Amino acid sequence: MKTTFRKSMIWLHTYVGLLAGWLLFVIFLTGTLSYYNHEITHWLTNGKHSPHSQQVLLDNALSKLHVEATNTKRWQISLPDERGSGYRVSYREVNAEPNGKRAKRVSREIDPVTLEFTDRQQIQGGNFFRTFHYTLSLRQWGGRYVTGAAAMAMLIALFTGIYTHRRFFKDFFTIRRNEPKKFTIDLHAMLGVVTIPFCFVICASVMLIYISMYQPFAIGHYFDSYRALDKQVSTSHKPLQPAKQIADEPIEIKSYQSQLNELLGQHWETKYTLEGLTISNPMDNNAQLVFAKAKHELLSNKAETYALARSGELLPEIEAERTPRMVRRIFYGLHEAHFAPPALRATLFILGMMATVLIATGMVIWLQKRQAKQGKQGKQAIQANQVNQAKASYVFVEKTNNGMFYGLSLAVGMYFLCSKLILAASSKGTFNSLGSLSGIDTKVFFITWLVAVLLSWLQAVKQGKKCLLLLNFITFSTLLAIELGSSNLMSVFSLSKENVLAYSFDNSFDHSFDLAKATINFWLLLTCGYFFTALKKTIAKPSSTSAPSLPPLKEARR
Repeated sequence: MKTTFRKSMIWLHTYVGLLAGWLLFVIFLTGTLSYYNHEITHWLTNGKHSPHSQQVLLDNALSKLHVEATNTKRWQISLPDERGSGYRVSYREVNAEPNGKRAKRVSREIDPVTLEFTDRQQIQGGNFFRTFHYTLSLRQWGGRYVTGAAAMAMLIALFTGIYTHRRFFKDFFTIRRNEPKKFTIDLHAMLGVVTIPFCFVICASVMLIYISMYQPFAIGHYFDSYRALDKQVSTSHKPLQPAKQIADEPIEIKSYQSQLNELLGQHWETKYTLEGLTISNPMDNNAQLVFAKAKHELLSNKAETYALARSGELLPEIEAERTPRMVRRIFYGLHEAHFAPPALRATLFILGMMATVLIATGMVIWLQKRQAKQGKQGKQAIQANQVNQAKASYVFVEKTNNGMFYGLSLAVGMYFLCSKLILAASSKGTFNSLGSLSGIDTKVFFITWLVAVLLSWLQAVKQGKKCLLLLNFITFSTLLAIELGSSNLMSVFSLSKENVLAYSFDNSFDHSFDLAKATINFWLLLTCGYFFTALKKTIAKPSSTSAPSLPPLKEARR
């Protein structure tokens, strides 16, 4: 045990950060990308915003469901929004599988422009990062428990970091640019001060979201399963008993126009008012329609809903949920930030990246301090074998840092590039459908990441870092070049100053300006700039900067 409480906190901060650092970096980077999961998917699939009203989209989806899913108990329709989220229909087959499992859920994507089915849902897009950041692609092997442990470690690092950097204002305004090692410490302290509230909300919300999973003992004692508990504490519209009589006419949204105008306001169909529609017993005379409003102005992750009977009668509202459940939903909403407008979403994205850099600089500081100490020991001619052993471990950590940090960013870039190439090959008829290529983009992601780590291990520290930075720059520059060649960006640059504003807000007519794609392209440009600058600095550095020089092994043995 350390002599003082503060020293104990510093020790705990150091080694909790060290043990969980690489995992936290992966979670925070992919989680930060998840703020733009809809935009990334829209960008990778070359999606277009729908020129049709929400009423047309609903009627089109209903007409397809009347053909595709007549023998099901529930239909779900998801509507696109201004962020580029998908337009899809889904239902669950009636007959359960022979082994007793739940019936298979079917989900089909619809092109919001042509209103026809498409197989672009085979490209996961941003949804891969959203799922990966909390499951690590180990959903069936305890991935969410691992991320929960990482969130707890981050909370410990936050609170112990307050004791470590107790002089907030002094640390925040101290930046020593001319001294690289001290600059890293100053940057780490400054980022820590700025991101403390953000990191606390993110990590605390993780614990609340999965509190039933992390504390299952009471559930196992009082309930059959988590689903049984969730069913009891969740509130929903009381289901209507089916009349067991097939309706004569199919469901059409125009039949409920007056009720929707009263509930949602006039001209609701021309805005992104609705998030989706769920219909229970759709072929029955006593069908129930539940309209879900978009969650633009809600902190909670639960949408405001209205239920109508097939006859058009407005059904009773759902009861208010219990306070603990509402608190959990609010933290869930804060974690996902579905309510955030573009400016706030960009701010959260920046905070997420700052938290990611905070974790990376912490790992670098740990290494730099021990390299400096090792250099002093070398000069004092401490036992050569021990010095050589320590040096090997530090070199391993430094190489792993490069492989994890720059390797993960390279994997993200290759994932983007692979998705773009798959879509281009499919559109030109190289493959019959995207279904035959399903999963290739994720395989490319993991293979690239693994190869990057191995490449970093097998080369000298500086050479490996330079190689990974160069590959990152080439990958993201290629993506940017593809966008400049295939999108409308060149036409934007060619506009006069008077026409830029009109072009930007032409969204209500031909949707020529795509905010989702413009956002991704902007961050792509900044990423290229970062890797170019980092590569330039790495090449300019002398080769002896990674660690203080040590006496040769033969001389030390003398």
